[in-house]
Amino acid sequence: YTAYLDGVAYVARLAYATLQGLGAALGQVIHVAGGAARSVVWLQLRADVLQRELWRPADPGAAMGAAILAASRTHFDGVIPAARAMVQVAQVITPRASRASAYDERYAAFHAQCVRRGYISPDYHDHLQSM
Repeated sequence: YTAYLDGVAYVARLAYATLQGLGAALGQVIHVAGGAARSVVWLQLRADVLQRELWRPADPGAAMGAAILAASRTHFDGVIPAARAMVQVAQVITPRASRASAYDERYAAFHAQCVRRGYISPDYHDHLQSM
């Protein structure tokens, strides 16, 4: 089970690296939502793999997202003002620096396997930065 969760976290790390390679500015904080955001163990693993803080709202469920969207058209002037007013951060999960090197090694092995299996090219991140 842990290996499965690790793999999902490595895919997320690859996705963030891809976004960064395409020129997106990534901050040190990731806002999380959804049912899985209720698991502190899962959030800690993700924070450790991504080496970023995760902020979990008081209500991470989809209904809150729907309420924000509805309020953005009726009570607020857009989604961002609605979210700022309605979302309360309930928990901040901080990455453990002591785990960084171990997860960096495992992510490198994951990345190498993706290359070996042909899922991504060996120069994948170099190609993105040249776009």
